Amino acid sequence: MTVTCLGKGSEHLVIWAEKFGRSEKELIEGLSLYAQLTNLAFSKSRTKILSQLDTRFFTSNRVDVVLTKSLNSFQITLNAFDKYAEKAEVMQQYKAVIKAFNLPQTPKTNGILRAITFNQYRLLENIHYLLVELAPYFSFETRNINSDLMRHLALKDSLSNGLGVDSLNALATKLLTTNDLSFFEKGFMFDFFVHDRDALYTSKSKKGFIVCYKDRLSTWFFESKEKAIQQIDEYKTLFCL
Repeated sequence: MTVTCLGKGSEHLVIWAEKFGRSEKELIEGLSLYAQLTNLAFSKSRTKILSQLDTRFFTSNRVDVVLTKSLNSFQITLNAFDKYAEKAEVMQQYKAVIKAFNLPQTPKTNGILRAITFNQYRLLENIHYLLVELAPYFSFETRNINSDLMRHLALKDSLSNGLGVDSLNALATKLLTTNDLSFFEKGFMFDFFVHDRDALYTSKSKKGFIVCYKDRLSTWFFESKEKAIQQIDEYKTLFCL
């Protein structure tokens, strides 16, 4: 993959492209998605977009608990963003960052990101990494909230379209149908519905093991069964994918 732009930080862009296997086209697409994600953060429709599912892959009513718990988990960050961030200033900074990249095509900065695929989530994660590296001055509150927003949208994709692998979907169904509300209310939704999904996708074997607390949704993904077993005690359960 090659990034040919010669703007500010071009060396970092090349390193970024090689690190994540990204093309210049994907860089432009990712920067556009990130702008739309930022627009979502400022949107009056934000709460409605974040709190509703257009479709449901899983039929359990625990899905609503998962979605609400996810949204509530970054409410403090949302409040700080609403208090300190100014849209005009943030977008001016972001457009300056984009301009410095000297790309052959200017990324779009209009529109609101309402939903994403999991591949788009991975691209947004890569763009977020790039911005932290090249533009540390870019709105601290915006970077924080965008990190949470992209994970929440990825979680929504998991709930709407499944986790992409039959074994993960089967485990999700089991967790959603055999545990009470407190299991989710005390847990960390991003662990399983985002991070474990991502870990399985990037694993070489496309197989793995998940360790989960018995009383709450808090998980770890392991490719090695031996390493997974080392984490097991009376408070945790091992699942084989």
